[in-house]
Amino acid sequence: MRLRHLPPAGTPITARDLYAWMLGAFRPARSMELLQRELAERFGCRFVFVLSTGRAAMVVLLRALQAVSEAARYQVIVPAYTCYSVPSSIVKAGLQVRVVDIDPHTLDYDYDRLERCDLSRVLAIVSANLYGLPNDLQRLARIATGAGAHLLDDAAQAMGARLNGRNCGTFGTAGIYSLDKGKVITTMNGGIIVTDDDRVAAAVARQVQHLDRPTTAHTAAEIGKLLAYSLLLDPSRYWLPARMPFLGLGETHYTVAYPVELYPAVMGGLARQLLRQLQRYNGARRANGFFYRQALYDVPGIRLITEQPGSDPIYLRFPLLVEDPLERERLLARLRAGGLGGSSSYPSSIVDIADLRGWLGGIDDDASGGRWVAERMLTLPTHPLVTAEDRRTTVTIIKKSMGRPV
Repeated sequence: MRLRHLPPAGTPITARDLYAWMLGAFRPARSMELLQRELAERFGCRFVFVLSTGRAAMVVLLRALQAVSEAARYQVIVPAYTCYSVPSSIVKAGLQVRVVDIDPHTLDYDYDRLERCDLSRVLAIVSANLYGLPNDLQRLARIATGAGAHLLDDAAQAMGARLNGRNCGTFGTAGIYSLDKGKVITTMNGGIIVTDDDRVAAAVARQVQHLDRPTTAHTAAEIGKLLAYSLLLDPSRYWLPARMPFLGLGETHYTVAYPVELYPAVMGGLARQLLRQLQRYNGARRANGFFYRQALYDVPGIRLITEQPGSDPIYLRFPLLVEDPLERERLLARLRAGGLGGSSSYPSSIVDIADLRGWLGGIDDDASGGRWVAERMLTLPTHPLVTAEDRRTTVTIIKKSMGRPV
């Protein structure tokens, strides 16, 4: 039995990180104050709010955008292929989801289709920046502003990625970062709102003052999960949770059954400790992503994602498209058998989420691009625990599977 298994994504949390966290755990209010200040300095934003999860942050932000906008604007545009948490947050905020197709070459919106849409009822357009690859955010901001709507720059997967020198998450009216599992840095859960807009900041503040913090029992359970995560993320031990199907690792489910609460202040010190290592962790992800891009660019049957000019991606995972969906399944099976952490990511387009059908405000086309991508997406791990040998073995398996000489 193979006892080495790469997790598909992750943030190493060391004993040193835990020790630094413990030192600040006795002054949680001070840790939260410093965390918000450091986030504001790092991302160049005047206002920062930290919520219980990334989904909770998006719910609060959408409600705030609605509070400062015309009542006739109640639709939120999302790309046809993105994280299920995005439409669930829109529904939980009491708004309508409107889907626009993507360009499979970039994973960004199909801009010809987006620019043909009637945006008169649109409150916000949400970016995706999937896998740490920046969207064409300046174009998205122009479209949103020109229509009297907001750009909500969702950088949940792109903390530290940049476009033309500017941080993802800081384009448009306001942005989102996530501290949830599988994100760039993680404290198991957590969501961050950043904005420079005084009215939006005031509207968020009005909501936040009425939110509760998680209960002590819930926070204690989260700390227990965090300690288990820090212990089991290492590839020498990850085989253990990977063989426990009841944990549901890597599964994606649509749900609106989650609380909207404040971030547990006791976790603030750990978030600060990991934020200090953001550049180093993203440097490792970039190096692994560049290796895959150079090694796989000419493999028949494999498509790499076209990156935006001027972008500095962080490759939270390295995405590629396998043209034959059956071959993708075979390739995934070989990578998993080799303990190399390949993943198929989101199982369907947003338009095919069964529980969402009653909440869709419109589909502006057949979402063929999003459906095409969902059947062919394969992501490779890039986190700092991936070794040079892991990368070489991964590339060898892919090339052999696709009939390319190694």
